[in-house]
Amino acid sequence: MSHDSNALDLETLASSLWECGATVPMAIASRLVLGVCGAVEAHGTSAEVTLERVLVHEDGDVHLTRASTVEPAVCEPLVDVGIVAWELFVGRRFTLADVHPSGEVVGLVTTCARERALGALERRTLSAIDPLVARATAHDPSRRFASISAFARAFGEALPPAGRFSLVAWLCAATGPLPRAPFLTPRPPSVAPVPRSVPRGTAPDRMLRELADLMPAMTPKRPTHAPVVVVEDAPWWTSSARPD
Repeated sequence: MSHDSNALDLETLASSLWECGATVPMAIASRLVLGVCGAVEAHGTSAEVTLERVLVHEDGDVHLTRASTVEPAVCEPLVDVGIVAWELFVGRRFTLADVHPSGEVVGLVTTCARERALGALERRTLSAIDPLVARATAHDPSRRFASISAFARAFGEALPPAGRFSLVAWLCAATGPLPRAPFLTPRPPSVAPVPRSVPRGTAPDRMLRELADLMPAMTPKRPTHAPVVVVEDAPWWTSSARPD
């Protein structure tokens, strides 16, 4: 678990789902994979990128923690990101048993179909991203993507990611109940004025007064705060601009 109280490492989050037999929804997983790509592109890394190093903040931002282990002799962040994607979509950790004798990683469709029943939509989605993950983790470096941003663009087109606020809502549902809103004391009911066009003492007058006793006055109030404007961030992987 991360020491950041407002963030959760992806290994803890994913493992809690896997233990219950659940998996990360595909659009959410796509968002997380692209978030990892953005974190690597923005800050770079000289250490292995793993689920444990991926921090998902409560606002949907994805960052990498500082490596706590010895840096590897060869750093291949693109391969690491491909393995992270493989783990999120398969629903378990990657092992050496998932590597062919040729050195290639066993495909997503093959692995998932072997471990659980796949619906038509899930199979079609996995088939779209399977060659991308295979290319990112290719044993021959010349067959891989030229950069992580190139992988991210192809991945985002093959599997459009969930929006930031969908990710935030999913995080709230996956990690615990939403915080309860503060209790608001209702306004005491008040008697609405009787229209002067109705003569007092008549049957309509008495009826209106009885209704007024039962219904609180609905007086419009001025807003006490500025309206909240929700702006979805533009996906960095669809443009040539580098992430901040």
